[in-house]
Amino acid sequence: MMEAICPESCTERGLLSALCDPWEQATYYAYDPRGLQLTRRLPNQVTSYYNYYDAGQVQSLLHAGTGGLLQSLYYSYDDEGRRTMAGQGGQDGDWPEVARSLLQTFRTPTPR
Repeated sequence: MMEAICPESCTERGLLSALCDPWEQATYYAYDPRGLQLTRRLPNQVTSYYNYYDAGQVQSLLHAGTGGLLQSLYYSYDDEGRRTMAGQGGQDGDWPEVARSLLQTFRTPTPR
C-alpha cells in the first residue's frame, strides 16, 4: 500500500514534515534552515539523526531507539564532492563521543 500525506504535514517552506501510512502511523521529519534533513522519526520510535559538512554532504547518520544508539555511519568526500568512504563506527576511535554529542544536541520534533 502507498503511504498518504498526513493533514497539515508540510513545513512553511513546503518540506515534508509527516507522512502517514494506511494505518495512520506517522513518520516525522525535521530540517535545518538550509532545508537539509536533520531527523526522521519512524512509528516505532527509531530516530535517524543527520549531520552535514558545510558543503551539504552527509557527514554522519545515527540511528537511535528508545534504548540508545542502534547504528552510526560516517562518510567522507573528495574535493570534487564525490563520496570516497562510508563506514560504521568512528574515525580515529572518537566516534562514540561524537555520537553521544549529536544525540544530546538534536531533539526529536514533537508531532502537532
